[in-house]
Amino acid sequence: MARLSGVADEEPEEPHPAHWGETASLFDIVVIIAGHQAYHAGELNQVLAICRGEAWEEGEEVEENNVSTLGHRVVPPWR
Repeated sequence: MARLSGVADEEPEEPHPAHWGETASLFDIVVIIAGHQAYHAGELNQVLAICRGEAWEEGEEVEENNVSTLGHRVVPPWR
């Protein structure tokens, strides 16, 4: 955040080197990295929900990123 606060107004649209070997606008780099972090936050939330026994409703079986929910589902309260 400190480094982004020092960026001039016109600089976000200029190409910047990215750690994956390409160049992109600073805006695009920030959007890609933020999306990547949000994706992993969703994975962590899924694992936490499985560990807490709150993961899925009865009958719903999914596999996300090689994490099976088989046997971790929860009977919904309305049953």
